[in-house]
Amino acid sequence: MDMPRDLSLAQGGAYVIKLLAIVWAGSQVTKIPRAACALACAPLMDRVLAWVGNALRLKSKRQAFVFVIVPAFYARWLTVKNTQLKNTGVR
Repeated sequence: MDMPRDLSLAQGGAYVIKLLAIVWAGSQVTKIPRAACALACAPLMDRVLAWVGNALRLKSKRQAFVFVIVPAFYARWLTVKNTQLKNTGVR
């Protein structure tokens, strides 16, 4: 959804408000499925954290959480960064 360049300040403000309303509505529509997925995945993640903790002989689930989540966030960041570079044409 590209913003037209020839809008007045009032029209631009109305456009931004409309865009924010669409984003908010989309967030509300997906709230229940996101919560359901989080609840469904909680027991699996608990088992994964316990397994990682035992395999690496960690003292707490917090340490296992760091070993699992930090690489996942890093991988996600690399994916987004790579996509952004492809879209801008930077090599």
